[in-house]
Amino acid sequence: IIGLDVFVMLREFRVRKHLRHAKFDNKFKNDLMLLVLEKNVTGVKPRGRASTAVINAATTARVVGFGTTDVHATQGLGVKRKTDVPIVSQGCNGKVNGKSDATVYGCHRDREIVAGKPLFLHDTCKGDSGGPFFVKDSKGRWLLAGVTSRGTDLAVNTCGDGGLGGRGA
Repeated sequence: IIGLDVFVMLREFRVRKHLRHAKFDNKFKNDLMLLVLEKNVTGVKPRGRASTAVINAATTARVVGFGTTDVHATQGLGVKRKTDVPIVSQGCNGKVNGKSDATVYGCHRDREIVAGKPLFLHDTCKGDSGGPFFVKDSKGRWLLAGVTSRGTDLAVNTCGDGGLGGRGA
């Protein structure tokens, strides 16, 4: 994450079982995996999931990850960070200068959210993929909308030029 906030508390838990996404395919990948932990996690309140309506109304996302903080992937890896990014397409179903979001950003319609923009310098980076992608509801609660995935086709730099998040709702 290229951004502002750093978290200090970190605990590790062993994984008991890996469950690959039931709809994994070669076209859309659906490269998500559920990790079942050996022990119950205590002291952490589960995050609520955002509805389709909340995602479609969102203008800002919060991304969290343990990735690097520079385009050369030389620093920051392993430290949990967060930053807020503007959402430019809630479902990859809009248009930019007469071209579809899918053509401009390289996203999958109704499957991905496009957030950030070139040279914004608040973004996900190498190692952040699979981290949570949150949106805020009308009560100000950050809800899980999906997971971070990859940079957009517009990106010139590996980090800081906008990215895609897989939609969970």
